[in-house]
Amino acid sequence: MKPQTGTADPGARHGQPPGIRRMALEVLLDWEKTGRFAAELLDERARRAVLSGPNAAFLHDIVLTCLRNLSLLDHWASHLTGGKKFDAHTRGSLRSGLCQLLLLGVPAHAAVNETV
Repeated sequence: MKPQTGTADPGARHGQPPGIRRMALEVLLDWEKTGRFAAELLDERARRAVLSGPNAAFLHDIVLTCLRNLSLLDHWASHLTGGKKFDAHTRGSLRSGLCQLLLLGVPAHAAVNETV
């Protein structure tokens, strides 16, 4: 049975399963907390979730682009929030959302909707 219009998870409307962005945030938080290699965390997460090639690639893109650009993302977040300090979850969400919006070219409505 098809879901009624407007009841499907918003992530699915953008061609990605709803959990991809959440998984990316979880990997970023695990990386920050444990110091494990991001590649190991990504491989574990993709294997457990049984992601298709494109979905695994999107997960990798978000996480690795965030990690390559941490200083830049933190600078942008600091500038946009007036230098406020945030807990790890909020900081990770800001990094991921800004990364998608400004570095990966994800449409604003998708990046913002999924980040919030």
